[in-house]
Amino acid sequence: MSLLLLSIMILSAEAFLCLTPSQHRPQQRLLYASKQKKVVEEDNWIEQVSDNSSNNDEDWEEFNIGIQGLSLQTGPLSQKFYHAMIQNKRGEEEDTGYKILALDYTAREATRVSCEQNGFMLQDSDGDWGKVEQIQLIDPNKGRPLGSIHGSWTDFLPHWKPGLGFNFVAKGIKAKGMEYNLQDVLSSLDTDGSWTEQMQESGMEMPTEDLQSLRDLSNDVNRRVREPPVEASTDDTVYRGDKRKGYNAIKASDLMVTPLDDAGRYEKTLMHVMDAWVSHGCLIVELEDPDEIQNLSQLWQTTKEFFHHLEEDSKLESTLPKMQSIPASPYAKLGYANFGNGMKFLETRLQGATAVLPELSSDITLDTNTLAESFGILSRIGNQIIQVATAASSVEHEGFDDDADAYNAAQHMVQNLVDQGEDGEEVSMSPHRLCCYSNNNNDDNGSDDTKELFGAHTDTSFATIVPVAAVSGLEVWDEDVRQWYRPELKARQLWEKSNGDSADDDNWHARYVVVMPGEFLQIVSRNEIAAAVHRVVSPARGESRLSAPILLRGRPGQKLVVSDYLGHSRGDPLLEQVNGMELQDIHNALQPKSKK
Repeated sequence: MSLLLLSIMILSAEAFLCLTPSQHRPQQRLLYASKQKKVVEEDNWIEQVSDNSSNNDEDWEEFNIGIQGLSLQTGPLSQKFYHAMIQNKRGEEEDTGYKILALDYTAREATRVSCEQNGFMLQDSDGDWGKVEQIQLIDPNKGRPLGSIHGSWTDFLPHWKPGLGFNFVAKGIKAKGMEYNLQDVLSSLDTDGSWTEQMQESGMEMPTEDLQSLRDLSNDVNRRVREPPVEASTDDTVYRGDKRKGYNAIKASDLMVTPLDDAGRYEKTLMHVMDAWVSHGCLIVELEDPDEIQNLSQLWQTTKEFFHHLEEDSKLESTLPKMQSIPASPYAKLGYANFGNGMKFLETRLQGATAVLPELSSDITLDTNTLAESFGILSRIGNQIIQVATAASSVEHEGFDDDADAYNAAQHMVQNLVDQGEDGEEVSMSPHRLCCYSNNNNDDNGSDDTKELFGAHTDTSFATIVPVAAVSGLEVWDEDVRQWYRPELKARQLWEKSNGDSADDDNWHARYVVVMPGEFLQIVSRNEIAAAVHRVVSPARGESRLSAPILLRGRPGQKLVVSDYLGHSRGDPLLEQVNGMELQDIHNALQPKSKK
């Protein structure tokens, strides 16, 4: 095998693995075009041109397909293909042919990946696989279409260089339905087994479609949190999503609909939740109840007053109970900590339905009634999303036959397994954390650079619910675009768009919360939804950012009985391992030694 072909084969597999396994990349659901489409707009789309009326599995159907380049990473992929090809370039040989070949390989690979993610197999052909047209460059800074639309690679080439992403339409491709299996794809790339053998001899781990154990999940999480860049962008340059549905806010009332109430509305809610969590790692929820909005406004006031007291009187900090583990778990903390790098946390927990720990001195004001009420509001929102996502995954993986059975089982799971702080005198495992993040940059050069304060991590929770702050700083690693995404800025953008001239409201943010999936959700969704990788970056110099997230964790002593909550395991090795395990044991198994 030549070096060029081997490089292309390996890069093809790497690109596929980077884009498609459910634990790493979201599936790009193709929208069926209701009429002939000319260009790629915001979403990938597919249009059936010919019909396999014979229902013969051997017959290939003809499609037109539109590819949004950001979602399939046409920029990085084209650069990899081009660099592999020019290794065999001879002297001053013209590289135009190499560039066109790299573009065509990239388009074909993106088309194949998108087809396979949606249950189709692209017809294998050494020659013409489809006609590519409507090619448009993507602005590398803004992620938007840039410049003219071109009808061929030759016309497009003067405007492109390897590494720049592009949208395109492929016409006349031939595909048919398939049973998707990652190992089959790897085998098709490595027909004689030599690549697999070389990888194993070198000690490289072969990728698999499923996580086999809790240890695999823990290792995968550790790998994923190391992937994103540490560098941070300012409010002006950071990615804040686009117009696709997964970035839009969902109404809180939509989350209350069940498949028995309104099947059509429930389906729309399900699709919105899954699109946001699978593709972007978080979902923005818009509150509608005036009493709930008022409560979150009071939560922000309570948080502001607490940290203001500490700033006004530095001696008060020494009177606060220091953060330490509670007897129920070494990983459950309670108390106050000043980390010295601009981060201050007060970890609170419910004891019973209303009591809030820790107890503070009379010199410090903390409205515990507001904390208890806001915990109830936020946990209800989180529970509803957990139910929808778990039920959707159970149906997708044939744990149940219909939405209603899956939803009822997921609802039963939330009631029994998610710790909502209502168990008598027990201290809740789900903390409500009050946070203050400050930019303590004292560089003499006056630098006001945004920097990472709370590094990239996932939460060992079912879900983490973060009330949107007035000062943005929460960032979620968006698997769809491979960028840090600032959902709080997106929420502000949505508020301004819907309120126009009346958008100047200091309490606008009390209407929005951001909900992220945790590691427990990755388990119960059968790896359909990856735990969100997220971090906090510093505000502008001299400013502080307040936050008040809750982390919905598992109830101590409760067991994850797969058949009761998720239906049939279908041989899923991770589900079979956790079946019957106590949630505390699952939680502990997921903790690296350095994670407390």
